[in-house]
Order: sequence, then structure tokens, then C-alpha cells
Amino acid sequence: MNPMSIARAAVDTTLRVGRLPLDVANRLLGRRGLEVDAAAAAVREQAGRTLGDEQLRTDGARRRVATDKRREAENLRVRADAASAQADQRAAEKKQQAAASRRKADQTAKRRKRDAEEQAQQSKQKAAERARERKGVAEKAAAEEREAADVAAKRNRLAALEESADALQEREDAAVAKEEAARLKVAAEEAKAERKS
Repeated sequence: MNPMSIARAAVDTTLRVGRLPLDVANRLLGRRGLEVDAAAAAVREQAGRTLGDEQLRTDGARRRVATDKRREAENLRVRADAASAQADQRAAEKKQQAAASRRKADQTAKRRKRDAEEQAQQSKQKAAERARERKGVAEKAAAEEREAADVAAKRNRLAALEESADALQEREDAAVAKEEAARLKVAAEEAKAERKS
């Protein structure tokens, strides 16, 4: 085992041991632990620069980029949730306004119906006004449906981003496992060579 491999293994082991209690705490608290991932990536990158180990520095940089993408996905999800909540609130307010408008329109219609029995000409004019009010309510309902479709599209984009973040995490985990397997293979070959000599 060459000195660079030993140093790389020491950095890996130190980081894994050091972040274990933080990872456990984050899991218990239901947090993603992106701060811990970012710190570990920075330590790897700096250790690679300090030791002159390009592989360790590159691994740290790759992990930093992956953590940044996960953080960006988290921020997008938070913003999408906030936008969704605002859209829900606006839709509820519009629904209440539409219900109030309908109640008002119903009251007006009843009053106008009574008036229509006395004045035929006024009845025709008031019927036209009710038609305009109904058209406005229908236009409001159509606008609410469009807004709900926009919210659904944003949620779909968020789901795609989260899938992308998950795929990045899986690639990162696979790369770590590959590195570990390669390190173990080298260590086994060196041990075998030492036994032979």
C-alpha cells in the first residue's frame, strides 16, 4: 500500500467516523444533513490539495457539486411548496368570493323576479345583468382551473428534480463503493505480495 493510498484511507476513515454521530442525529431529527455532506466534501477537497492527491481532491469536488445540486433541489422544493400553499390560499379566497357572488346573485335574482312581476321592461334588463354575472363566475372558475394546472406542473418539475438528486446520490454511493473495492483489492494484493516475499 503506497503512502497516498494510506493517506486517502485515513481521510476516508476519519470522515466516516467523524460524521457518524451527525448522520444519526440528522436521521433522528428528520433532516437531510446537507451541511454535513458539504463539510465532508470540503474536507476531502482540501485534504486532496494538501496531500497532492488529485483523486481525493476530485472526489471532494464531485461530492461538493452533488451536495450543491441536492441543496438546490431542496430549495426548489421549498419554493414550490410555498407557491403551492399560496395558490391554494388564493384559490380558497376566490372560491369564497365566488360563493359570496353567487349568494348575492341569488338574492338579487329573487328580488328582481318580484320586481319583474310588476315591471316587464325592468325584468329583461335585470336578466341580462344576471347573465353577465354568471359569465364572470365562469371565467373565475376557468382561471382557478388554469392556476391549479400550473401548480400541478410545478409539482411535477419538483418530482423530476428530486429524482435527479436521488440519481446523483446513487452514482455517488456507487463511486464510493467502487473506490472502496479498489482500495481493498490493492490492499489484498499488497498483503499477498508481502506473504510471498
